[in-house]
Amino acid sequence: MAVLTMTPDEVAKLACLPGKRMTIYYDAAMNNELLFRVMKTGTRTWLAETDNAVGKRVQRSVGAYPQMDLATARRECVRVCADIAAEGAEGVSDLSKKTLLQILEDWRDTTHPKDSTLRTYERVLRTHAAEWLHRPLRLLTREWLTEACRRIAEDRGAARQSDHLFQTIRALSNHAKLPANAAAGMRKRVKQSSVEGARPLFAGALRSLFDAIDMLDPYPRAYYHTVLFTGFRAEGARAMEWHLLKLKNGSASTYCIPAKATGFKDGGGWEYPLHPYLAEELRKLREYHAKRGLGSQYMYPSLSSKDTPDTATTKKEPREYVHHYNGSLARLRELTGMPLLRNNDLRDTVASYAMALFGKNMITEKLLDHRIDGTNVDGQNVGILYVAALPRSFDASAQVRKVWADKSEAWRPFIEGYGDALLMLAGRLKERDMTPYQLDFWKTKVKPVFRVDQDFRLEDGFSTKAWLDFVSQAPQFALNPDTAHDVAERLNAITP
Repeated sequence: MAVLTMTPDEVAKLACLPGKRMTIYYDAAMNNELLFRVMKTGTRTWLAETDNAVGKRVQRSVGAYPQMDLATARRECVRVCADIAAEGAEGVSDLSKKTLLQILEDWRDTTHPKDSTLRTYERVLRTHAAEWLHRPLRLLTREWLTEACRRIAEDRGAARQSDHLFQTIRALSNHAKLPANAAAGMRKRVKQSSVEGARPLFAGALRSLFDAIDMLDPYPRAYYHTVLFTGFRAEGARAMEWHLLKLKNGSASTYCIPAKATGFKDGGGWEYPLHPYLAEELRKLREYHAKRGLGSQYMYPSLSSKDTPDTATTKKEPREYVHHYNGSLARLRELTGMPLLRNNDLRDTVASYAMALFGKNMITEKLLDHRIDGTNVDGQNVGILYVAALPRSFDASAQVRKVWADKSEAWRPFIEGYGDALLMLAGRLKERDMTPYQLDFWKTKVKPVFRVDQDFRLEDGFSTKAWLDFVSQAPQFALNPDTAHDVAERLNAITP
């Protein structure tokens, strides 16, 4: 048996690495076994000596080593394992190789290292380690890559497929030796598509999102429902006032006034139809607002760092602190398991679903790219909330405002159709509860458009066919077939 030489200092450092199982080192020269296990109370290490003369095993404790903090343990694992592996395959036994890989597995499973840590880990080992270690280590990291892709595909769906591609490019660059210029070109293409295209949430993510929103406090719960059902920007949602909300039997609408903070002039306002589900949420919020005797005239009062919804007072400028719902967004990320969730993902869901259901028309155009006749308004990103409240200096402003005034009720079927589709995909509106019109809309429009029960998933390893099918039906990727197939083949080579 070959000898794996380890100094006492190296042994002490390895003993401090987190591990689930007992790990054994054999020293052929001394015919000894070194055992160590990490426990919550500390790391114990034993030296098991075998007396060949009498055939007995005697275990003698060689002491306990202090626990290292996580960052130190990671650094030492990278350094020590690379130093040991640098001796080459000739001087290391097969059993020692397996033992070292067991340390790597235990370390990864118990510490859950960050992506950047894994990349650093790979880079060090690729530079210093022998080929026998680099290849098995790649098997470990490909499991991480597959898990990351699966998590993104499930939690964010098409919303984060651009991130999926970025990770793929990095993986290809590291493992499949993708040329630098090809990687740069793909990164540029993916970046362009992620900016220009919408990033909607999958139906599975919508279900998780609705469940998570229901667990929030009344104000953020109604706020996120408003964004999800209307596509309003944060500034626009916070400009909504109670006395402008019209709740009728079977319908609802709100008269929206643009915010001073957006730079638009005063005097522009319009009526926006609301989906019945959102109207019910706002009705509950108004009851809560009245019951608590809150003073703000705004549906979503702006708060300072010391305020709460109960202590907020009426303010002339309701958007003084436009990011005070960030804490609720962090809570949503935690509840849904979607750490990259953004407010814009909700708005992009509105835009993409509306375009898929009703095609390109005036309202979907505003939702998708915030433009009028393909021209940016004064260089600003103008959302649907401000379509009718553009600066009067803009030529089309009066014309667009008139369209909103004349056709807001005519567009109610569009608003309610999108909202119904959202509830259907989120599992909040079952077939048994649908009206005949909704049932026909579900069968003839929603199911064919969104390919219900056929969403792209990456659960059981990587499928080249699934990838190509998905890319071909996802124009936001903007990948040509050759590039998509090349990515698929390279991914298939490094994932189970």
